[in-house]
Amino acid sequence: MDFIRPSSGAIELFSAPPDAPLVRRRIGYLPEVANFPANLTVLDLLRFTAATCGITRAVLQERGQELLALLDLWEARKRPLRTYSKGMQQRANFAIALINDQLNPNEMVHAAGALVVLYGIGSSIGPYSAGWIMSWIGPKGLFLFIATVLALFAIISISRIILIPMIPQKYHESYHPYPRTTFAAFKLVRKRRSRKKEAKV
Repeated sequence: MDFIRPSSGAIELFSAPPDAPLVRRRIGYLPEVANFPANLTVLDLLRFTAATCGITRAVLQERGQELLALLDLWEARKRPLRTYSKGMQQRANFAIALINDQLNPNEMVHAAGALVVLYGIGSSIGPYSAGWIMSWIGPKGLFLFIATVLALFAIISISRIILIPMIPQKYHESYHPYPRTTFAAFKLVRKRRSRKKEAKV
């Protein structure tokens, strides 16, 4: 996604550099946390994404209306994103990630060999799924949804313990925590803290 610039070396996606417009058109990015400019609307972000991916105005209007109606955001399309609930923001994330998906049914198999980037998919699907279950069987559906998710986690954990062999002791290494932010930002924070300590001394 070109968020971090390499200090050396090079990478390619689909035999092209990652910043090429044709490559960007084949990637939909779904972040874990929606972090939108507060004064913009979902329409503003769809227009920006369409311009970045080289999508025409006609395709944007048709595809945007389809996605916003499907995700129950059509009536709120002109409201600033700061007024959206968390679930609405996650649904707006879905619309932005899928706006460049213009495949016909006969192209689905070929597209399955392309790149799919999903980060924090659970936090995006969770609120929408819980809301759908609650609208179906009432407020108690929330507890049913949480219990189902926890049961799935338990089944996956137990199956991994049973089916996947343990790593031999000779390959064990000590744990090294990694920050959620970029390494460049992490280094800046460490430098700032060290300067504060030196100033106190």
